[in-house]
Amino acid sequence: MVIVAWKKVCKPYDQGGLGIKSIVSLNVLVNLKLCWHMVHSEESCSALLISRLIGNDREINHNISSSLWSSLKNDYNVILESSTWLLRNGQNINFCSNYWWGEPLINLHLITNFVLDVGAKVYDFIQNSQWNFIYDFTNNFP
Repeated sequence: MVIVAWKKVCKPYDQGGLGIKSIVSLNVLVNLKLCWHMVHSEESCSALLISRLIGNDREINHNISSSLWSSLKNDYNVILESSTWLLRNGQNINFCSNYWWGEPLINLHLITNFVLDVGAKVYDFIQNSQWNFIYDFTNNFP
C-alpha cells in the first residue's frame, strides 16, 4: 500500500501532485460564498439568519447552537472588510449604518453632534452628482 500526503496530492501535476482541489480550500470558498449571499440577499431566510446571528452590525460572539453560524462567523468579517460598495445613485445604501465608508458612521460616533436621520440614504446627500452635506458636517469631516 502506498500512502501519499494529502498536501502532496493537492499539488498541480507539474509539481508532482494529482491536481486535486484541497477540501479545506473548497470549504473556505463555499463558506465565503454562502456568507456573501446571506449578507447581501433580500430573501426571507437570509434576513432571518442575519437578524438572529448579527446584533448591532457585529457578529454574535457567544455560543449559539448553529452549525451554520460557527462556520460562517469568521467569514462575516472577511466579507465586510473585503467588500466595496458601488454607490451608483445611493438609494440602497444607508448613510449611517451601512459599511459603505469602512466602519459604519454610527459606530464611529461621527454623527452624534449633527442632526441626521439615522434612516437617511446616501442618495439624500447627493445633488446634481455632487455631495451636499450640512455645513457643520463638512467642516468637521472633510
